[in-house]
Amino acid sequence: GDELADVAREVSQAAGRQVKALAGRLRGLQSQPRDPAEAEAWRARAEALLGLPRSTWHPGMTQVAVPDYVSHDGSGSLSVELDPDLDFAQNAEVYFKRAEKILRGAEKIQALLGPAEAELERWRAEAERAERWRLEVEEAQGALSDESAEGLRRFREVMIEEGVIRPKAADPAKDVAAAAQAFRRKYGKDVDCYRSPSGFEVVCGRSSVANEHVSLKLARGNFVWFHTDGRIPGSHVLIRANWDEVKDADIKFAAQLAAYFSKARGRKRAPVDVLQGPPGAEDQGDADGPGVDRGAEAPHRGSAGGATGGLAGRPPRMALSDSDAPDIVLQHVILGHDVRLTPACRGHLVAI
Repeated sequence: GDELADVAREVSQAAGRQVKALAGRLRGLQSQPRDPAEAEAWRARAEALLGLPRSTWHPGMTQVAVPDYVSHDGSGSLSVELDPDLDFAQNAEVYFKRAEKILRGAEKIQALLGPAEAELERWRAEAERAERWRLEVEEAQGALSDESAEGLRRFREVMIEEGVIRPKAADPAKDVAAAAQAFRRKYGKDVDCYRSPSGFEVVCGRSSVANEHVSLKLARGNFVWFHTDGRIPGSHVLIRANWDEVKDADIKFAAQLAAYFSKARGRKRAPVDVLQGPPGAEDQGDADGPGVDRGAEAPHRGSAGGATGGLAGRPPRMALSDSDAPDIVLQHVILGHDVRLTPACRGHLVAI
């Protein structure tokens, strides 16, 4: 449907441009021919000059009177301009050449006028047909009969062969950029999609509705979920991979996103909650970011020094340093995931 509509629009517009171009070319041809009588006038001047005695010429003459070559009755005379450096015969030769040039040009243009008029009429008919296709597609909301669709595609091929349509050359850089943009918007305009260092999809909600979509629709099983501490509004971030599959670099990458796309962006330190599996409905809090039940006991492993400890009120935190984002503090690392984190690398935030 959309593809046919695009083709019909392209063909109709190209046919219209072709009609306009051919009409302009025809007007140009029609304006070029000079009256053959003008050629005859130059030839008559030349013949009149040849009838004059050379003895009456002297260098520097700019005009001379000759018998009236218009009335042909010899009753009067006309003045003919001269090149002062040329004698009568040489000036006559220049005038003969002018006459020949006018006649040759008129013959050539006359030979072009017929085909140009025929070509214009052909493309006017083709443009009308293309416009009918476009209107048919538009009225049928992207649909065409099989016969019309086949005719439209064949006509486009003819237009390409004749150079009326010039398909755009592939631009690898634009193709890559378009693919990256399509990937980033894979789940909608308010959900950003990235690639983690290990190649997993990492999705970020960029609005309240998108946050709910990430946490309630895109989260599955024990995917890894991130959000800044419940007191700090921000994006819901999800690694779409099972907990046991993700690497430390993936966790750092997603935590950076959670911190960057939050109200903590300008702070020195940003606490980030990391959960195995989507948060339960009882833990969601408001749409800007579900909170974590801080009164519950949960297994926790890992600290800045690699020590382990239980969750008692506030768990140990592991700080990351990054020059483009606030320090990220990972907390609530659930179900025995041994995290040994090194300083984050610049550039991961925008890597795809």
